[in-house]
Amino acid sequence: MDTDDAAEGAGDRTLAPYLRRIAAVIAVVYALFHVYTAGFGNLPSLMQRSTHVGFALVLAFLLYSARGKGGTAPSLLDWLLIAIGLAATAWVSLNFDRFMSRQALSYVDVTLGTLLILTILEAARRVIGVSFTILAIVALAYAFLGRYVPMPFTHRGFDLTVIVNHLYTSDLGLWGTTTSVTASVVSIFIVFGTVLLLTGGAQTFMDLALVVAGRSVGGPAKVATIASSLFGTVSGSAVANVAVTGNFTIPMMRRLRYDRHFAAAVEATASTGGQLMPPLMGAGAFIMAELLGMPYVDIMLAATIPALLFYLGVFVAIHQGSKLRGYNALPAENIPTLRDALRWRATLPLVAAIGVLLYLLLTGSSPQRAGFMGTLVASAIYLAGDFRRTGLAKRARVLLKALETSGYALILIAVLAATAQILIGIIGLSGIGVRFTGILISITSGDMALGLVIAMIVALILGMGMPTTGAYLIAASVLAPALTRLGAPELAAHLFIFYFAIISAITPPVCAAVFVAAGIAQAGWFKTALIATQMGLVGFLIPFMFVNTPGLLMQGSVPSILWTALPASIGVVALASAVMGHFLRKSRIWESAILLAGALMLIKPGTWTDLAGILAVAVVMGLQIMRLATKEGEQRV
Repeated sequence: MDTDDAAEGAGDRTLAPYLRRIAAVIAVVYALFHVYTAGFGNLPSLMQRSTHVGFALVLAFLLYSARGKGGTAPSLLDWLLIAIGLAATAWVSLNFDRFMSRQALSYVDVTLGTLLILTILEAARRVIGVSFTILAIVALAYAFLGRYVPMPFTHRGFDLTVIVNHLYTSDLGLWGTTTSVTASVVSIFIVFGTVLLLTGGAQTFMDLALVVAGRSVGGPAKVATIASSLFGTVSGSAVANVAVTGNFTIPMMRRLRYDRHFAAAVEATASTGGQLMPPLMGAGAFIMAELLGMPYVDIMLAATIPALLFYLGVFVAIHQGSKLRGYNALPAENIPTLRDALRWRATLPLVAAIGVLLYLLLTGSSPQRAGFMGTLVASAIYLAGDFRRTGLAKRARVLLKALETSGYALILIAVLAATAQILIGIIGLSGIGVRFTGILISITSGDMALGLVIAMIVALILGMGMPTTGAYLIAASVLAPALTRLGAPELAAHLFIFYFAIISAITPPVCAAVFVAAGIAQAGWFKTALIATQMGLVGFLIPFMFVNTPGLLMQGSVPSILWTALPASIGVVALASAVMGHFLRKSRIWESAILLAGALMLIKPGTWTDLAGILAVAVVMGLQIMRLATKEGEQRV
């Protein structure tokens, strides 16, 4: 097994060879544990979840150093933390029946629970970052010192035993909903996506994007958009999206003399939509389905039109920006033929696996079962490929590498889930969520529009300092109930928060997708972020659209859904053209202003606003056609 490539990017340590092999074996076993339980049934609740977290803690302290300075081996402290993680999570499995019967805690329970909470916080600091860890520490301090907090957030305060009892020995704390979903559904989909990509899916996505968009104006930028949307269907991560597709598309744009800031902004914006794009939308969407108590397929279908509108807006913005800057298509020699892009050896595992996945989801199978079958189909077809080109042993090594990479990817997910559950557990224990709902309703005086703006700001700020899933979880815990009471449909409220937690990846001052893309392009991050925000502006308006227009979430009859989607699509095109300063040709300022006004009217639901918006767009279109005709006449003369 080639552990060097698989371990690349997993932690900051360059482990000694023997330790690297140990980490690789643990990562493979970690992934296989989730494949097995997805196919043959989960362990009892606390056992499944504690095992999931225990594996992650071992790998976290093997691969991530305390000070971020790397090294070749764990320190004595790291081995101690590994031992605590193993002992405390194994204790949960050994005492599952006693914990579920809610018997009095022993001294060992309190000690191991306390040590595990501290160990998880240290793992979060190393793996996720300081900001999320500080939030969890503040939550714990609030639980202890609630009596000293001023109204309206005061509470009686809790001692260590009560907090450990709630967080460690029940399914309301560390082992709650978030950990439940990551230990079952999310984990198998991470394995599924990694297997697809490493068995040829990534190259297939790129080839298809080149065939579809490479020959048009701004071809390389459009290739980045299409490739990122396709890759996003199985990755669900903006940063991973940029890292994989950006290392191909950004150099390609730079070779054709694209501005480095524009190239980086294109990739960052397109990749950010990856978590919005069904069928796989990242861990947050699976957790949303669990929180709402609805099938994941309903979340997936509801997110389809907003995701398509987002990419329509990005695609149009890139097209108009490319026209304005004079960026041309890719050279023909860089574009594969359709036959090569669709060669069966590369596409069959991808098409068959995604086909099986969608069929099972749409026919009522659980997401975990669908993910297992998709992984099994992709692996079996890949192994049964043409051995004359690549032997069975080589293909088996690729699958082992995919399992190892999946195990490393699960570290972040598991540590994030456990840390988020500390926050969520304290929110439930203290009752602060209910108080916050009342405060928000009081501040907004029942005005849903103002409530949505506040929710947007909170989700964006949280998303700047932590991964999307964590930002969504924390924001949804306190904001979704308030938005629902203000009149927003429950699904729309959760998707609204989810959207802005994702879009924070391109929102300055802290914008992870932009940082990665700017690094690849060697561009200034702030200018890149401004261009990315301009390209992705439609993403800031789509959530407000679907909260007020159920048809955009696939709710209602087919004619009503089409009636709402059509003007929204025209509005998105008009908005992207207005902010980029180009429609049929370079726009004058007042033409962009009319387009912007028309776009906003089309985005707002209502027959009269739709008609007014279409009229505004038609006026600008007519004026620009006349200008183009006049210019052509002058050139002929």
